[in-house]
Amino acid sequence: MMNRLVEEFVGLGFPERTAKVYIELIKHGSASAPELSRLLGLPRQTVHDSVVTLVEHGFATRTITHGVVFFSPTSPLTIRKSLEDKLRESESKMERFDALLPNLRALSTLAGEIHPAVR
Repeated sequence: MMNRLVEEFVGLGFPERTAKVYIELIKHGSASAPELSRLLGLPRQTVHDSVVTLVEHGFATRTITHGVVFFSPTSPLTIRKSLEDKLRESESKMERFDALLPNLRALSTLAGEIHPAVR
């Protein structure tokens, strides 16, 4: 089941290692980078980079308890909201492009009338 979840997250655009880290965080609730490294069999720096990426995107939080840094996952709904935001952004870009399309077609038609000489 874990491999299937990782594959699905990769399909959503997550790097494989980041997907593994996020799923491990979901599974354990909270963990330090060294602990995640041991659980996943990945280099500590790789895990650290992945959790930092998760924190930067709002998919995990960072807390310090007795000098140890722990990472916790945010709700999976945070990822859904992020995907919805990206969808809205893409739709907005499509609308902007559609507004440009008549001008681009007109330019294309004009350029089609001009046939460059072939030597």
